[in-house]
Amino acid sequence: MNLLLQVLQAHCPAAHRHLTCHVVKLLLIESKSLPELAREVSTSFLSQLLPLLLGASEEWAPSSIGCINTCIRQYPGACGVFKGKIESFILLYLDREYPAEILDIWAHMLTRLHTS
Repeated sequence: MNLLLQVLQAHCPAAHRHLTCHVVKLLLIESKSLPELAREVSTSFLSQLLPLLLGASEEWAPSSIGCINTCIRQYPGACGVFKGKIESFILLYLDREYPAEILDIWAHMLTRLHTS
């Protein structure tokens, strides 16, 4: 998990960050079935991951949004602390041109943030 955080922190090409977000999404989904890993994710990993995702540049913002969406879906309680920052991040990008599926993800994320 630390390696994934390091990739997101590094000054690397957006393609590396896209791939890292995909791996993080898979890790988050699978971690729910492993109690020790789930505990580590919810108590430590997300608090380090979400600020990195929320600082995404426009180049990899869609991947970041998908990853944040998975965080909220899998660990809604742990994401609650970041609710205001997540909303601000989403609103920052809403006026930009993105595919409809990205806009749908944002709408679902906002809904989940307000129901968790």
